[in-house]
Amino acid sequence: MNPAVSIGRILAQKGCVRTINRGMASPAPWNYLWKPGPYPAETDERIAAAKKYGMIIEDYSPYEDRDVLAGDYPMLPIDPMAERSAMYPWDSPEFRRNYGEPLQEEWWKYHDTRVSPMTDYRVTRGYMYRCQLLALTVILVLTYLTSGHAGIPKVTQPVLDQQLVTEGITHYTFDVPE
Repeated sequence: MNPAVSIGRILAQKGCVRTINRGMASPAPWNYLWKPGPYPAETDERIAAAKKYGMIIEDYSPYEDRDVLAGDYPMLPIDPMAERSAMYPWDSPEFRRNYGEPLQEEWWKYHDTRVSPMTDYRVTRGYMYRCQLLALTVILVLTYLTSGHAGIPKVTQPVLDQQLVTEGITHYTFDVPE
């Protein structure tokens, strides 16, 4: 057999084995490094958790409610993507966040294509509701005025009565006229 063919087979086999072993190896290191640890009960544990998430101890506070099951993950304020400045040079501009920045626990809810808690809008919710009520009222009044009940004639398309088959009445005939 040609030596080039045998060397090619060996390289292909060894390369596949390495790829398979690499794909089936232990999980990547960031999976367990970013997993929340147990709830910090003491000051030293709080300092270690703040360091783990890249925060200063004054800004770090875990969730007080144990039912959240967040462990030592910090309780961060809701900062929706749509309300962040688009002109800032973000590391990841499509998500408007910087590398290594801790995320709020439910950050996926607050994408710019999803829900926003409305903290930075030009008008208040009450004004929005009043405008919606005004638009609904105008639509209902116009519907009433054009329905023919308010003295304004109803705008309709004239249509003949339905031509039903009845005895003694001829609506049309196929006879040649004389």
